[in-house]
Amino acid sequence: MKLIGIVLTALGILVVVFNGINDHANRAIIEQGSMSYSDIERRDMPIPADVGLVVVIGGIAVLLAGNRRRY
Repeated sequence: MKLIGIVLTALGILVVVFNGINDHANRAIIEQGSMSYSDIERRDMPIPADVGLVVVIGGIAVLLAGNRRRY
């Protein structure tokens, strides 16, 4: 349980800091012989900071719940 709580807390902090996932990929549009024209395709997946805060709180709750069961 402790490992799950640590992972959730770390993921939540990363979501709050970076506000989402960005992906960039080069894509060939036209290829003719030795010449090619490429474009950069950008995909963004925004994740609200509120979701990150909920995940952080959930991770802390899992950590605390894991500690209570041992006593």
